[in-house]
Amino acid sequence: MALNFSTGNSTQKYTGNVAYVHFFSDATKNISTSSTSSSYPISTVFAKKYADTNLLLFGYTPVSTQNSYHAGCYAAISNGDTSSSSANYHRKYDAAHFVTPPDGMGDDGIYGTVYWHGWWNASSLQGLNSVGNKTLFLGWSSRDGGNNRPGDIWNPSDRSARTQSRTTNCQIWEIYSNSTLIT
Repeated sequence: MALNFSTGNSTQKYTGNVAYVHFFSDATKNISTSSTSSSYPISTVFAKKYADTNLLLFGYTPVSTQNSYHAGCYAAISNGDTSSSSANYHRKYDAAHFVTPPDGMGDDGIYGTVYWHGWWNASSLQGLNSVGNKTLFLGWSSRDGGNNRPGDIWNPSDRSARTQSRTTNCQIWEIYSNSTLIT
């Protein structure tokens, strides 16, 4: 969106625009998280439309059954490689915030959530400053190498007679972050 600060008949606008928004709703239900120190149970491919846009991620993943309070959750965006090789993508631990279900909570208890919110500056990260397919990875990697994982079930569905189906929802925004005068 452009901001118009014109007066009279002037057409001055300043950019800082949202160029495109990608939406992702994961159709996979009851994802059992593996008992490993590192995994990415959810990934999706999206087509970046503009080479010079930065990427902004918003989203959440519902979690059932408490497993670990600290699991090293992360969001990562690749330069198009879908292998999750750390040499080919940009992982951000600060792009994930895990709110664990309380201790002892199972399918009929309080659910937790992983909130995803991150910023990738395409001009300074190799492979993200081009159009084409990129991959979003949502997962965890425990710092101590232990089998700590954020809950047992992601995207719980029909796990309890009292709860409705829940799923991961994310938005990836392509944003022009410069401030350029357009006349």
